[in-house]
Amino acid sequence: MDSSLLFHYRVYNTTKIAKDIFLTKDVSKGGLCFSCPEDFKGETILELEILLPTKDIPLKALGKVAWSQQIGPSKYDIGLSFVKINKEDRKTLFSYLSLFGWEEKYQSFPSKSQERIVIALIIGFLIIIYLIETNIFPDIATSISQFIVTMILVSLGITWWQQRKFQRQLKKISEELGDAERDLRKSYLNTIKTLALTLESKDPYTKGHSTRVTEYALAIAEQLGFSESEKEIIRNAGILHDIGKISISDSILQKPAKLTEDEYAIVKKHPDIGVSIIKPLSFLKKERKIISEHHERFDGKGYHEMTLDKIPLASRILTVADSFDAMTSDRPYRKALTLEDTLEELKRNKGTQFDPEIVNVFVKIIEKDKNFSKA
Repeated sequence: MDSSLLFHYRVYNTTKIAKDIFLTKDVSKGGLCFSCPEDFKGETILELEILLPTKDIPLKALGKVAWSQQIGPSKYDIGLSFVKINKEDRKTLFSYLSLFGWEEKYQSFPSKSQERIVIALIIGFLIIIYLIETNIFPDIATSISQFIVTMILVSLGITWWQQRKFQRQLKKISEELGDAERDLRKSYLNTIKTLALTLESKDPYTKGHSTRVTEYALAIAEQLGFSESEKEIIRNAGILHDIGKISISDSILQKPAKLTEDEYAIVKKHPDIGVSIIKPLSFLKKERKIISEHHERFDGKGYHEMTLDKIPLASRILTVADSFDAMTSDRPYRKALTLEDTLEELKRNKGTQFDPEIVNVFVKIIEKDKNFSKA
């Protein structure tokens, strides 16, 4: 998945061959900014086709060149306002771009009516000043001044009304884009979660592992007073924490004997691989940190040998939940431990592999409801 977009454009109603460029500049809800090899006069209408990786059919629109600036030999920055684009296509485009942290700014180019109002106000003020300074037409100066002041007040009223109307439209657009963005994020996240769970289900030894780890981690987070938004981050990280194993051979993951040093080194790469897989989804930034460090240790001897102060609490929670499920599950190289032995193992490794506070909380959860675990 890539945040750059392949972009076709050509002058409207011409036989000119469409040119391909990549959209690389800022975007706005009012239009697009991009670089291209040719200059255009203002008001030029371009036919646009924008290719999204999430759609089989390109988005089509008409755009008007609002400004152009040369930035190098045969290279121009172009500001483009949409003059015709399907409402759903607009929502889809900007919702997609927002996933990658693209800068969004509302750029409103003045309309002809707004320009006339500004000009009228300026002329009105100049006339008033001229009449006051020169005292021309003293008999009707007062009437003219009153007329101009009235005109200015009316113009200001029209401007205020247009601004209010514009703000209402902007608010509506923002709400629609917000809804579309949330839907799109949910769709992407559900897709990648489904991929993770599908791959996991192929291995009888790890089937259901991520789901159980997530349930254990959420139970700990609940006892520690995590907010709903913080628990949602743990939920996402729990489901996706082992997605990096997609690139590791089954012959290693399902090996019925102890791994060699080289094989173990490959397995240790799965957190980083997982991070790289979900990196294009910028809204999973916090989850990436948790996934990257879910094999760190309390004593700093984990995969990346990170010190305690650099390991997020959520990662330490996931470490305990992940280890508990691994120990209570059958593996190709050993049978599952009993629940009692697993709890003793957690307690024995407090302060070395595991965060003591998290172990204490989790042990209480299991001892209070032993049916909570699958053991």
